Amino acid sequence: MAYWRSNDENDIDIGLMLNDINAKSLSLDEAVNAFNTFVKKIGMFDEVKLSQRKGDLIPENVNIRLYMYNPDYGDTYMLYKIVYNFTNDTTSYYYNEKYFSHYTGFIEEVRKMENLYPTNDTIY
Repeated sequence: MAYWRSNDENDIDIGLMLNDINAKSLSLDEAVNAFNTFVKKIGMFDEVKLSQRKGDLIPENVNIRLYMYNPDYGDTYMLYKIVYNFTNDTTSYYYNEKYFSHYTGFIEEVRKMENLYPTNDTIY
C-alpha cells in the first residue's frame, strides 16, 4: 500500500506500508526498530531541503506515514508519522498513541528517544 495526496493547505501526505496481509505481529523491539529504519530510509527528504532553488514551489509540510497490517486485529494501522515543515525547516516525529497503548513498555522506550511524540492524527 502506498498513497499520495495533497490538500488546499499546501501539504502533501505520503503513506507507506511496512508489511502485507501475511505479516506477523511486531514485538516491542521490532516496533522500535521499525521506527529507526523508517527514519533512516526517509532521510532522502533532508536532501530535498538542501537542494531547493530560489523560487521553487515547495509544500509547507510533507507528512509521511508508515502503516502496518496487524493480524491480531485483522486491520491496518498507522504506526508512525514524520512531518517535514519546509517553512520552518523542522522535522517532527510522531507515533500512533492509541495503537501503541497496547504495547507494554513502549512509552518507556519512547522516553529514551528524542523528538518522538504521541498523535491521534491518523489517516486510513
